[in-house]
Amino acid sequence: MTKPYVEVVGGLIFDGKNRILSCRRPKEKSWASWWEFPGGKIEFRETPQIALSRELKEELSLNVTPSKIITEQFFNYEDKYVKLILLNCGIIEEDRIKLLEHDEMKWLSKEELFDVNWLPADLPIVEKWFIEGIPNPHQY
Repeated sequence: MTKPYVEVVGGLIFDGKNRILSCRRPKEKSWASWWEFPGGKIEFRETPQIALSRELKEELSLNVTPSKIITEQFFNYEDKYVKLILLNCGIIEEDRIKLLEHDEMKWLSKEELFDVNWLPADLPIVEKWFIEGIPNPHQY
């Protein structure tokens, strides 16, 4: 039996201090209480940018136009293969964010990246940034 393959997008959202946004999955969702980049599944005929724009509206009540892809990560979960595509969403003021799907959010500096329990697919990206530094929002 072959496992399903899913493509998902995540938004790399910065604050004015070059910290990145992480969001905690609520108790009623799978992987409850784990932290992730906000985003979700790419639907049929969506580009990563369109999918992320839709997901951020649904999850955070944000109207943003994601720019370039920052990184891609493949991960083999027990029940599926996931390709995570992270896109730069630029600097967003915290008061523009309204949590509609997550139960908590945190802004994390490079030194604070491991203060939360990241989803397995997100962890290799976070580990790399802990060593090399968080990308610059103006770089992409």
